[in-house]
Amino acid sequence: MSPRIDLEEEEETSRLLRKHFYDGNKIVLPLSKSATLQLLNHWVQQAASGFMAAFASKRMKRFNTRNGEQFHYCSQEANSITKHAKCVVDLLMLEKTQTKIRKSGNAKRKYEMLKYLPTWKITLRKPDARIDRNRKYMPKSDYWIGKFRIFRHKRAAETAKWKIKRVNKDSYRLLTDKDTKTPFGMIINGLKKTLQKLKRQETSKPWSATLADIRHLVKQMKEREELLKMFGIKAQNNGINLSNFKKVLIDPRKVKISRDNRMQLAASLSKLLRDATTLLAVTMSNQSISNLHNKTIRIASPRFFSILPDDDTQNTMNLLSPSILSLHNDGGSMERKLSISELLGAFKLINEQDQNALLELISEASGLTEAIQQIHKKLEMENNNMRHGKGIDGQPLYFTKQNVSELYGKIESDKIDTFEKLYKTLSKPQIGEMNATGYAVLSKRQLRLIYGQRSPYYHPVALKRLSKLLDQNDGIQKSLESELKKLAKSEKFGLQKEELHRRQKRFGISLSPFLLSPFILASGALSQPVLLSPVILSPIVLSPAILGPFILSPWIFNPVILSPRILAPFILSPFIFSPLVLSPVALHPFILSPGIFNPLILSPLSLSPFILSPQVATPLILSPMILNPLILNPMALSPLVFSPFILSPLVYSPQYLFALVFSPYLLSPIIESKLINSTVIMSPSILS
Repeated sequence: MSPRIDLEEEEETSRLLRKHFYDGNKIVLPLSKSATLQLLNHWVQQAASGFMAAFASKRMKRFNTRNGEQFHYCSQEANSITKHAKCVVDLLMLEKTQTKIRKSGNAKRKYEMLKYLPTWKITLRKPDARIDRNRKYMPKSDYWIGKFRIFRHKRAAETAKWKIKRVNKDSYRLLTDKDTKTPFGMIINGLKKTLQKLKRQETSKPWSATLADIRHLVKQMKEREELLKMFGIKAQNNGINLSNFKKVLIDPRKVKISRDNRMQLAASLSKLLRDATTLLAVTMSNQSISNLHNKTIRIASPRFFSILPDDDTQNTMNLLSPSILSLHNDGGSMERKLSISELLGAFKLINEQDQNALLELISEASGLTEAIQQIHKKLEMENNNMRHGKGIDGQPLYFTKQNVSELYGKIESDKIDTFEKLYKTLSKPQIGEMNATGYAVLSKRQLRLIYGQRSPYYHPVALKRLSKLLDQNDGIQKSLESELKKLAKSEKFGLQKEELHRRQKRFGISLSPFLLSPFILASGALSQPVLLSPVILSPIVLSPAILGPFILSPWIFNPVILSPRILAPFILSPFIFSPLVLSPVALHPFILSPGIFNPLILSPLSLSPFILSPQVATPLILSPMILNPLILNPMALSPLVFSPFILSPLVYSPQYLFALVFSPYLLSPIIESKLINSTVIMSPSILS
């Protein structure tokens, strides 16, 4: 496929993504409940597996190489979190077994050596020089003194295998380039200097370093290809057909088959040409070759000045295609014999040093060094783009504090602030332990920061339990070992379908003001108690709320649009310039919550009384009320327009500058509630 076709497909995919899934700030891909559950489980399992690997690597330092290899093999074969936990538990059991053997062995050796250690009578005499000169001392057996194992050896008298011969001279002369280089090498050196002057370079890169860079690049590119293949295999195993991905984006009725027809024609012509080449290759080689359809066939296609050898010889069939004048000394016997260094060395024209200089000259003159640098930069740029991916309009495809605040509001941005505060409190020993082992134990102050009352992760039970473990000696380590043993015995790990919507117990939001944080499709965030958290300039759109009371949390300039509220009372929470539009309210009392200019438009009220909550300029327009009394609730400039009400009496609630327009009412008496400067137009009353 040509690069032009790839570019066209990429542009078409980008256009389709922008049309169907891009909302101006982010790409929203629809996921089913099962896919969401699978993604969450993958994240949970990855986190658990990473921690178990870090926990085990810290213990691995106490074992020998063989035990370490057994654990690594066990971890590689484990295809679930439970099996991985069993590998870690086996490692812990092995550690305890070795500790017991070591302790019993120390005690046994200590007792035996103290009991049976022989005593020798020391006699002073002059040793025989002839015997001592020819004697060789064998090493004694090791023994124990207390908890220390002692090794003591006598050095055997042996003659040196070789000696450095000293040379005494009156003067010495160092070798220069003229002494080591051949005439041909001096010509190469002159050409190199000239080329360096033209390129304005001071030094040239050694050929060995250039070859190492090339091999490293080849290895990187192979790893990327294997990773992509592995991703494709895993995706297909999970039921995702990558080749049909575009069919998800394109309307099936509008699919065009012209491009598919062109691709089929090109594929058929390529297959015909390959079949003919295969027949010719088998005829010329005069031998049967297995698995020929997967091999690369090269006929009369020699390689000149190849940089690296052909490593994939098993999948390549060469006919009259040798590698000639290669720039390396690797590969097959014919490839080595026809290399530049071997040919020039066979004629004794240059030595090895001059050969390297010649290869450096070729790499510099051909622009190979610059090409490698460009490929390095391109790979680094691609890695940076993968690590710091950008979207259609250049927005980051990873979470930042800014886009989290814009997309999910104040609650999620507070979580980021909490972790930023945690990072600032890390001590040097904790940072060193994290760098060495991958994890560190938090202090009590840090635990209060994460699970305390002012944290969005407020969890008093976890705070109490972990603080208690910190008071114990090795309490955290023992608790981790116990949890790993339970995990190894468990049958299932991760979230289940019935746990998807209750995966986190909510304790409400407190002391977290919201400023310029719109709630859009954020029913989960609003369906929890909010305490001492003012909400300012944060509109609520398409966010129904259930059991989300606001207590001591004023509202200022917060319109509520298409967001029904049930069992979410306002208590001691004044609200100003916060209209309700197309947002029905049920079981939502307003208690001690005065309001100014809060119109209710097309928002029916049911069982939502106003109690001690004076209102000014709060009209009800096309908003009927049922069982919605006003108790001790004076109001001013708050007419009811096209808003009939039933069983909604006014009790000690005077109305100033009040109007009732096209709003009949039934069983709604006015009890001790004066209507001052009020007007009633086309609003009959029945049993009131």
